[in-house]
Order: sequence, then structure tokens, then C-alpha cells
Amino acid sequence: MSLTNDLNLRIAVYKPTLKKTDLGDIKPTVELYKKVWASIRVTGGNLSTQPADMTQAKLAHSIIVRANALKDIAEDMFFVYKDRRYNIDTWRPHYKHPDRLEIICTMDNTPFNGGVAYA
Repeated sequence: MSLTNDLNLRIAVYKPTLKKTDLGDIKPTVELYKKVWASIRVTGGNLSTQPADMTQAKLAHSIIVRANALKDIAEDMFFVYKDRRYNIDTWRPHYKHPDRLEIICTMDNTPFNGGVAYA
């Protein structure tokens, strides 16, 4: 399939930055780096036991983007799609298409708070 058909989701890429406050303090925050076209697929996951006999699912996702869209990717960046945060674990060239980059992420279960504080 073509890139136009495969990469049909517009996702935001955030990166951590340091901002100076009015008092002169330096505060860690996140800022929108860019928006890219991507595809998101669930690739696996596991269950972990929490206190009080609760279980929490950790889902691994594969996010595919154009290789030249994120040339300076780093592990402290993350993606946001529909108020869900996807933390970058690792990335590699796509096994079948050299013009794409496959990024393995873990979805954070808490909604994204808009970049107010760096978590």
C-alpha cells in the first residue's frame, strides 16, 4: 500500500524542554515539537498485578511514520493521539519499507494533561 493510505492518523510529537519562570527558576516542561502522519497498531502487551488484587494492562504499540519526518528522534520524546500518551521505547527502520520508521511505544493509561508538567 502507499504511504497515503497507511499513514492516516495525525499525531502530535512532544519533547521535554526547560523553561525559565518569571522568578528566574528553570522548570521542566514539554512542548509540541511537530505533528506527523502515522499509523498506530497494537503489537502486544502484558498484565501486571497492582495492590488490592487489581490488574493493569501494559500495551505495546507500533507507530509507523515517514523516515524523514523524525530524523532527530529521542527516547525522551512521546506521541499524543486522542489524549493518550505513547512513550517511546525504541525505534528501528521498517522491515519491509525503507522509507518508513517503526517506533515501539508503551501507552500511558492516564490522559495527557496538555504539557503542563513533565512526567
